[in-house]
Amino acid sequence: MLQAASFRNLEDADRLRAQLILSGLVEASVRKTMDKDDQAWYRVILGPYDSRSKMNRAEDKLVSLSISPYSYKIKKE
Repeated sequence: MLQAASFRNLEDADRLRAQLILSGLVEASVRKTMDKDDQAWYRVILGPYDSRSKMNRAEDKLVSLSISPYSYKIKKE
């Protein structure tokens, strides 16, 4: 998985998600999470990817858009 950014405001997260989709990263989505103080964060994420090369291509695209992504693993279901 890649996290492109996180925002306190849903509209900001959705704006970035739309920009990423228009840039060809159609797997972009927004996920709401809560921090330890019960405040919402809206994370713009991409993935999951089934191969490292697909993730690397998406990561390269994000970097070309001046976005520094954070990558992380999730357990397979």
